[in-house]
Amino acid sequence: MIQLLGQAGTNAARLDTACVNGAQTVTQQGFLNLAQNKAKSHAEGGWQVMLWGDLRWQDKPQLEPLPELMRRFRAQGSAALDKALGHFRLLISDAESRQLWLANDRTGIQPLYYSQIDGDLSFASHLRPLIKALPRTARINPQAIYNYLYFHMIPSPDTVYQDCYKLEPGHVLHWQDGKLSKQNYYVPAFRHHGQKTAETAKRRLLPILEAAVSRQAINGHTGAFLSGGLDSSTVAGVLAKVSSKAPPTFNIAFDQERYDESPWARLSAAHFHTRHHEYRLQPDEALAMLPTIAQYGDEPFGNSSALPTYFCAKVAREQGIPLLLAGDGGDELFAGNTRYAKQKLFEPYVRLPDGIKSLSETLLNIDSDARWPGPFGKLQSYIRQANVPLPDRLQSYNFLHLNSPEKVFSRELLSAVDQDYPLHIWRQRYHEAKADHPVDAMLYLDWKFTLADNDLVKVRSMCELAGIDVAFPMLDDELIQLSLQVTANDKLPGQKLRAFYKDAVKGFLPDATLNKSKHGFGLPFGMWLKEHAGLRDLVHAKLGALQQREWLSPAFVQDAMRQHEQGHASFYGELVWLMLVLELWLEAHG
Repeated sequence: MIQLLGQAGTNAARLDTACVNGAQTVTQQGFLNLAQNKAKSHAEGGWQVMLWGDLRWQDKPQLEPLPELMRRFRAQGSAALDKALGHFRLLISDAESRQLWLANDRTGIQPLYYSQIDGDLSFASHLRPLIKALPRTARINPQAIYNYLYFHMIPSPDTVYQDCYKLEPGHVLHWQDGKLSKQNYYVPAFRHHGQKTAETAKRRLLPILEAAVSRQAINGHTGAFLSGGLDSSTVAGVLAKVSSKAPPTFNIAFDQERYDESPWARLSAAHFHTRHHEYRLQPDEALAMLPTIAQYGDEPFGNSSALPTYFCAKVAREQGIPLLLAGDGGDELFAGNTRYAKQKLFEPYVRLPDGIKSLSETLLNIDSDARWPGPFGKLQSYIRQANVPLPDRLQSYNFLHLNSPEKVFSRELLSAVDQDYPLHIWRQRYHEAKADHPVDAMLYLDWKFTLADNDLVKVRSMCELAGIDVAFPMLDDELIQLSLQVTANDKLPGQKLRAFYKDAVKGFLPDATLNKSKHGFGLPFGMWLKEHAGLRDLVHAKLGALQQREWLSPAFVQDAMRQHEQGHASFYGELVWLMLVLELWLEAHG
């Protein structure tokens, strides 16, 4: 369902024909036309405010959000958003001055897409309605296809279409009479206040999360995703604490033990006395639903865990649950991803005096292609990796760095793209972080790429497809602010992932959950593909069709399928999934 579709400019009236799904059309004095659903609104003196989601004021939480938002915008402009908390999308317009502002929340929970053509601004909550409303046909952006294979999704601000963009988290657009500007109103500052602050923060973490869950939950009508990991277990436990009756929790199980976390989910469910629902997903069901899931998204989206996420949400809907709480965000707030620990291993060498590094590199012949055997070879590898600066080092194992793009893509595509662009936006995000420690900068980087452009897209879109709402209490603004005050070494002392967080929830979570190794919410697609004839037939048909397009090298596509069949199920299974999803999406929308 469209929540927002609009246009500002001289041709705004043409949007009338694009309003669908019961949206009501609101025209404001000729320059602005809207189709909208679920908006809270307030109008006064030619000004109009529309809000999707929830907004509260950091300095005055007791105030009604919309009248105060209008008052602050009239006085301060976009600076009014500095104190805006919550998960929201908003529109503010002034008919007299013909101005429009569009903004989203700090973490990008609520998406917003836009395009400006001939001075007119079109915007929407979803990309496909926006495309249909544009005055000319949108074309696939070759750079977006390259970016998709690089990142497994298309990072903001770009979209799969040329001249169409998605608003980055914590940003505001301003349009006035054909002139468009964009401002980043929220860049978190990692400001640490020592050990005393860390101990205080540990005591505050669960109460803050409890307040967030209480705000977001509908008592008696809210469930939780429960994989059995730290974050989903914490959210489920807090939901059980604040609910008047045992809440439902939902988990997807697999027959493949390597991917199955259902025993851990059952452990947490028993600990918190939730009404647990476990659904064992089979490849036949995945095959039947895969085209729908691949084609549902606004853009090609390569995260294979979208499929189990959908089935989890579907089970919740069938149980009559209108809202699920998700645990996304904990790893990115409190240093839970293994890459943070790995990158810390290189810091001692990076900090060495240049003279010592130069001598070591000369003795070990680092500048040559020589690979020494044994311990000296490992030291060579360590130094070579350490010499790659962050954040580039995080992409060392990216498929497009391990393989020549000339072997992967067609000449036509490579002639139309900037091969350095993915690393450019990667570096840009990393260096805009207000952080003195590389771990904090990596956390910020993941807020943008792993959360806003990947995990949140996955959970939000799959819940939407299943017909239910989702909320993210781990991304509560107060909890984010708390994480910013904790030093990188408290979050990740040595190689101990999530050390601060585990101390904070010790006694609340089961000890076994605290001590389990990180698993992740994956899909055994590569293994299924080896065993399931229907999946193999689908893959061969769709990758055969993909070879006919002018994007990828046919020889590369064939080699990826051959490598998967010859034993590289996991690595090449992921690559095959990426290409399969791309072709399915292009068939429907390209």
